[in-house]
Order: sequence, then C-alpha cells, then structure tokens
Amino acid sequence: NLQVPGGWAYAGGGIKGIILYNINGNSFKAYERSCPHLAPSTCTRMAVEQSFKMKCPCDQSEFNIINGTPLTLNINYIAKEYKVTLINTNTLKITNF
Repeated sequence: NLQVPGGWAYAGGGIKGIILYNINGNSFKAYERSCPHLAPSTCTRMAVEQSFKMKCPCDQSEFNIINGTPLTLNINYIAKEYKVTLINTNTLKITNF
C-alpha cells in the first residue's frame, strides 16, 4: 500500500509505532501513533481510518493524515511528525527532525 500515492502503512519505532503515508509517490509523511493530546496508555495508539485520517480510540478524536492537524473540536495538539527521506524506491529513512 505504501508504494502508491494515498497509500499508508504502520511501522515500528516511536512511542506507540509510526504511521507512514505516501503523499504523491515522492513525498511521504510519518507520524507518531501515540495520541498527541493524551498520556500514553493502553488505548492511545492511533489507527488510520478511511485512508485520510488518524483516529485515537480513547476519545474518538481524529487527525488529518496529510498535515497532522486535529479534525476534532477542542483538540489543540497536532500529531507528532517525523522527518522522512526517500532513499530509493524501496527505502525510506525516518528520523526525528
């Protein structure tokens, strides 16, 4: 799924894992799966829904997968983003900025 624009995948790393998103085949986004507005717990691992948003199961809050901004009212935190570098067609490098 990650090799096509609009595709996404989960990866290890971070606090609760990482969500990877293919923007256009050459640009990618990577976000921490831990809900940004809550302390890490058993229900704070975000999941991708409908291929365009990330959802926190604790309170059903939603975040835009393109830029990490909250889609839910009264949430003031954006999803933590990691830097993604395209090394070649099969390799991404994910780092803290």
